[in-house]
Amino acid sequence: VQLSGRRGLKVVIKRDKKASGYQLQYSTSKKFKKKKTKSVMLKKNKKTTKILKNLKSGKKYYIRVRSFKKVRVNGTVSKVVGSWSKVKVSKKVR
Repeated sequence: VQLSGRRGLKVVIKRDKKASGYQLQYSTSKKFKKKKTKSVMLKKNKKTTKILKNLKSGKKYYIRVRSFKKVRVNGTVSKVVGSWSKVKVSKKVR
């Protein structure tokens, strides 16, 4: 997690070759309360960088990631998700 310009953060995810994509959550709350949390889906495995824009300046952000894999079972596609990563804390956004 790095600062990216004004009111932005750059998140780099370590690639998981078996995953179909990633779910990224960021929050101003340590406990990821619903009102203060946003979620972003990275639907392609090859994209492992996300720039979060228009964040509140002067706030720290808590970020966690999990991978998912699309699996076909009896003709239906379902999503199997991994567990959340350890939470990373950003510096205060400018």
